[in-house]
Amino acid sequence: MSDFQLSHLSNRKGPDPAIQFIDSFLKMHEVGETNRRRLAVSIVASARKFNLDPKLIASVTVVESRGNPFAISGKNATISPRIAAPSGFRRQK
Repeated sequence: MSDFQLSHLSNRKGPDPAIQFIDSFLKMHEVGETNRRRLAVSIVASARKFNLDPKLIASVTVVESRGNPFAISGKNATISPRIAAPSGFRRQK
């Protein structure tokens, strides 16, 4: 996500409280600092897009990979969660 996209997701009157909460949640669960803010923004954006609780997405991320996009299981399966719309899904405007 570009800096423009990151700033676009924040409230014009200040930082988005949802992003701040998820960032704190990820920090509490020892998600590395390197990409934590970007991950928090992505989680909140996905939660809003698909009408999901951002805490649910963050919890799955913590359990599955601790936020590491390069995590690999013992069976060489990537374990970063991916949330996507079903095929054929068209978002209404």
